[in-house]
Amino acid sequence: MDFGISIDSFKLQAPPPQARALEHGKVRVLALGNDRHRDWATLHKALANKDQFEIKIASSTFPKELAGGNIEAQKCNQRELKSLYGWANVVFVPLVDNLHASGISVMLEATALGKAVVATNTGGLTHYFTQEHVWYVPVGDPTRLAQIVAEVVMDPAATANKIRAAQSRLVEMDFTTHGYARRHARLSDALLDRD
Repeated sequence: MDFGISIDSFKLQAPPPQARALEHGKVRVLALGNDRHRDWATLHKALANKDQFEIKIASSTFPKELAGGNIEAQKCNQRELKSLYGWANVVFVPLVDNLHASGISVMLEATALGKAVVATNTGGLTHYFTQEHVWYVPVGDPTRLAQIVAEVVMDPAATANKIRAAQSRLVEMDFTTHGYARRHARLSDALLDRD
């Protein structure tokens, strides 16, 4: 059953001008999520203590010992979350292997808000977005992760095109709460053999 987010809460926004995004000289990376499949260790190995990156983590499960330097960790409410999304150039979804589409809420929210998304390729997420829509990195590969995150901001036009393609996919496939409810209703009708 394809998941969906509220596009009333996360209204579709055009990709921001990437030239403006790097005025401050650093790539602003946001990673968030609380589930047990987040791979905070690989994120830390890839991006910690590197001057070109500024990282904000929104999670109640982020290990406190990994914070510091260029990594700031916090818990946040919905209002603060929107502010963090607005701050970010890149939203990264760090994952360990799992058997479901862990991280899809973050990917859908970031896409709706016009952000470049990088995610660990654990399989299930590619049902929602392919490499035409987002950037994928191999599981547990900090070197490739650092390369991809840096590359995302190097070609603003290509990045904006990829974000727009992801937004089109979100709309076309109806990865929204309304679409999710409709899919549930159709499945219930089919299970109950109703027309």
